[in-house]
Amino acid sequence: MTLTKQIISDIVKEAVKSETKKLSSEFKGLSSQFQGLQDDFNEYKSENKNEFAKINKKLDKIDGDIDSFAGDVKKFDDEQVLQGGRLSSNTDRIEKLELDVFGAIQMA
Repeated sequence: MTLTKQIISDIVKEAVKSETKKLSSEFKGLSSQFQGLQDDFNEYKSENKNEFAKINKKLDKIDGDIDSFAGDVKKFDDEQVLQGGRLSSNTDRIEKLELDVFGAIQMA
């Protein structure tokens, strides 16, 4: 390795090492801040246990209502598919009868 390449390599290694140390210390700071927030939230949650219970009860009711509504929509969709199939079948039968009786299909 030439001297210039060696110097550049050493400079890059030192720069990367220095920046890595900075990032590591910043991550440690963020980790402790996150832990502090998590502790604050857990404390708030324990102090307001009744409020969280009320919210969870409301969310459970909403979830049940959404499930019920989704079931109703699915039933309606299934019924529409069945009705569409029946309508198509009836239309085909009527057209066949019109063709047999009148010799042509009548358009309304």
